[in-house]
Amino acid sequence: MSPGLLGRLFMDDHHLHRNVWWIRDSANPVLPPLKEQVQESSCCMNPFAVRMEDTYRLYYAGADDDGHRRICLATAPIDQPAVWTRHGVVLDRGEDGDFDFNWTVLPHVVKFPDRWHLYYTGNCGKGTGLAQFPGIGLAFSDDGISFTKYDQNPIIAPSHVEGDPDARGMAGGSVIHVRLPGDLTEWRFYYTGCPTLGEDVFLDQQKVVCHAVSQDGIQWEKRGAVLFRNSKRDYVNIAAAGPVVLQEADGSYRMFYSAIGTRWGYYSICYAESEDGIHWSSGNGYGDDLMLGPTGKSWEWQMVAYPSVIQEENRLRLFYCGNGYGETGIGTAVSGSLRATAETGPCRLNVVSALTGDRWSYRIPEGLSCNEGVFKTHHHPIVNWHGPTGEGRLWHEWTTNDTDSAELDRDAQSAELGLAFIQGIWYRVLIDHVEQGLDLKFTAKNISDRTWHHVVGVPCLGHPSDAFRDPDLERTYAVIQDELTLLKDTHRGTGDPRRTHYSIDGEEPIHYCAASFWGGLSDTVLSSGSILRISDDGQFTIGTSWERVAEIWDNQDQHGCVHSNFLLGDLAPGETKSVRGRVRCISGSPKDLIELLQW
Repeated sequence: MSPGLLGRLFMDDHHLHRNVWWIRDSANPVLPPLKEQVQESSCCMNPFAVRMEDTYRLYYAGADDDGHRRICLATAPIDQPAVWTRHGVVLDRGEDGDFDFNWTVLPHVVKFPDRWHLYYTGNCGKGTGLAQFPGIGLAFSDDGISFTKYDQNPIIAPSHVEGDPDARGMAGGSVIHVRLPGDLTEWRFYYTGCPTLGEDVFLDQQKVVCHAVSQDGIQWEKRGAVLFRNSKRDYVNIAAAGPVVLQEADGSYRMFYSAIGTRWGYYSICYAESEDGIHWSSGNGYGDDLMLGPTGKSWEWQMVAYPSVIQEENRLRLFYCGNGYGETGIGTAVSGSLRATAETGPCRLNVVSALTGDRWSYRIPEGLSCNEGVFKTHHHPIVNWHGPTGEGRLWHEWTTNDTDSAELDRDAQSAELGLAFIQGIWYRVLIDHVEQGLDLKFTAKNISDRTWHHVVGVPCLGHPSDAFRDPDLERTYAVIQDELTLLKDTHRGTGDPRRTHYSIDGEEPIHYCAASFWGGLSDTVLSSGSILRISDDGQFTIGTSWERVAEIWDNQDQHGCVHSNFLLGDLAPGETKSVRGRVRCISGSPKDLIELLQW
């Protein structure tokens, strides 16, 4: 088998379990080029972060006014990642004729038992395009600050063999010490291979993720490509490059990498997962693996690229660069606690938490009704989600229509529940990622000539991982007279005790509530539209609420779902109203979380 074919697998039938969306720092760019810093006056790119006790060391490539690039160092307190002290060049470019004469870039610094290794990419300044990158170099240091180049650089070079994944050029990525079965270990180098050149962007800019193995971190054996561009996703249909790979405590792997696609024309930041570090999953559908895209009109409108990822207690921190491959500098972001991706089905999202390691489905809205009738139910319509945008927004919209109404009328279960379907509404749902979860917005417009009274939506947060199932209601909370109360201590209505619906003090109950399924209302009246559940180990809490809520529903059958059912109120002909919601997930107790859910 050609090494270029090894590991050619996206495993698209698998969900991603630990993907995140990055929440940008408002101070970005935190490390811009400075004219007074001669050797980093025009560019700061390729960040790589190392934590030294309470300090971040950030290695990066700085460019002078002539375009020559050298590896520099800056430091910052870990609790002030926007306040940097620059220490200048730690690895200069080579002499004329050397593989790194023009640039030393893409630093990756690793602590070995006896010294530090700095892996970097050389640019010789000769040739065209990616052929100017003739290999990867190595430098050594006792303190991680003063480095001496290895005298046999480059340690890895392009093969110059047609058909190989690194035939034309190569660039760095990340080196990790891998734990293997049987108490074995090896060093792995995940790097960028450039297999082709040409005038077409799909040839000239094609890049793939390759890997090599070593026992000493100096002598490397190439093992071929493991991740390729994806023609079905327009943000990564040209190149996958600059991989940063982490091995988790359970032995699995996560990859953060730069992707080029026709959607933006430049880099975005993407993600993949693997059980063995060779065969990688990029998720089921469009956008699943996208983690950050260009946005705004300033420093990162064109591209976001070259991720460096480091653990910070219960979250990850990202360093990355912006426009012009770092001409606008380096920024930072942190991982949000929840990540939503679109699923095929009726208004359904897949929600995962890298914080807790758990997963839910979220259908929004599962149902939409008013006193006059029902617009939609849990099984129809099937809608297409859009996004994510470069900011991470997902959205969909729908208008009642004859085709969908006919489908709804044919549903036998709806008839059994006594649902009467009507037309005359348009809506849009917006989902935004924030540090502690998701922000939600539902907007509806009455497109009929009648007034719709008491318009209510039913979002469903359900199908949780086992850690967030609570059949005995010993970890699910609502608010009664401003006090958090376990649902096991409430009245469970007149139906199946596994499921109950609660009214909210001061609000009219839902007219079309499917009473034959849910039973009669609980005698317990809630004082808030929040519902929360703690994990079975007591470490994490998830909860949801909306600005205005008609009822809280809880169902502990196989769905394991909770509902904070938002209320728009009356909609006159032509009138538009919006309501905001939240889903939050934290490391902490329901008491900690309720403060984040209240309006």
